[in-house]
Parts: sequence; structure tokens; C-alpha cells
Amino acid sequence: MIGARACIGFDAATQSYTVAVAWQGTAATFSPASWPTANNPAVARNCALGLYGADDAMRRVVWSSIMVASLTGT
Repeated sequence: MIGARACIGFDAATQSYTVAVAWQGTAATFSPASWPTANNPAVARNCALGLYGADDAMRRVVWSSIMVASLTGT
């Protein structure tokens, strides 16, 4: 991975955390920022935005979202 960066985000609406890793690809494809918003968290679309070329077509991103259970007793 060339120039890897990690990004962590929290979505209060869904109470979930997202961890994304972005890096520079070896050939231009398309910008991850152009992904539709459904099922693609903002932290993943925007992780390392603008760091791998002017048109962002060299940026690659993978992510995982998790929910942490609330273990408080009632």
C-alpha cells in the first residue's frame, strides 16, 4: 500500500463506528467520493480525500462498520 491512511468515524443516528483505510492505487479508476451515499458512510467516501492526485481517481478505500452493544443493566 502506497501512503496508507486510516479514518475512524461515528454515526450517531445508527450508533455505529466505521473504520476506513485509504491508499494510492497504481492506475486511475474513479473517485470514491462519487459513490452514492446509501450504504457508503461519509468517513469512507471522504477518507484521505484529495491526497492522491488532483482528480482523486488514484485513491482506493476499504471500510468496515460495526455497532458496539450497550451492556448497561436495566
